[in-house]
Amino acid sequence: MAEPSMRQLHLHVIGQDFDSQHLKHKKHWNSFNTAFFRDSVDVIEEVSKNGKATLRDEESLLSMELRCHRCRSAHPNIPR
Repeated sequence: MAEPSMRQLHLHVIGQDFDSQHLKHKKHWNSFNTAFFRDSVDVIEEVSKNGKATLRDEESLLSMELRCHRCRSAHPNIPR
């Protein structure tokens, strides 16, 4: 199982250009472009209902093949 980089619940606000020096590796790209990245409304609802948010199967989501966030075509490297 992958170790979360931040233990506390936190929020990312991202643009659709994904222009960042921090998107260097497949796991970084996939953390924002797969079901690993959760909508804040869903997380707030889960925390309100259960008192906590649960992690999904992050290892399989972060290791998925790279796909363009717009057209979903597969790429061998991080889309630019």
